[in-house]
Amino acid sequence: MPQDLSHQQTISKRIEFPAGHRLPNYSGACANLHGHTFAVEVTLGIDYLNDDGFVVDLTEVNSFLKNWIDVNWDHAFLVSRRDDDVVAFLKAHNFKWYVMEDYPTIENMARCLFAAVDGRWMGVTVHKVVVWESPTSYTVYTAAREGFLKGV
Repeated sequence: MPQDLSHQQTISKRIEFPAGHRLPNYSGACANLHGHTFAVEVTLGIDYLNDDGFVVDLTEVNSFLKNWIDVNWDHAFLVSRRDDDVVAFLKAHNFKWYVMEDYPTIENMARCLFAAVDGRWMGVTVHKVVVWESPTSYTVYTAAREGFLKGV
């Protein structure tokens, strides 16, 4: 059956994990060391379904995302490379940590995860990455590709 090229089929996968962070130049409570149960949701899209009728097999998506989160962020402390005191402390005590180029805000986490997933499956585009730091606070990161957001 011919497929309608004016639309894109999408799938999403959500994963929750605990992690810590701080925002050292922030003037509020988030300047302190603290943690959240974060959640991420990755939405992938494609113009044509594969031979099995999938955008991509969700088992593959789950495996990749779960592994990436487990290795990098799960039970880790997310820290900016510029946060010298915390980086030194984490190194000295051999804690699990993940260095980010910028401050570990949910906005920067979304950009980081988008980059990790983008291009993973041939022909599949990352539609959006959502990162929650609480049930009511989240960010959405999308790529501005020509024609990609039509009808969204």
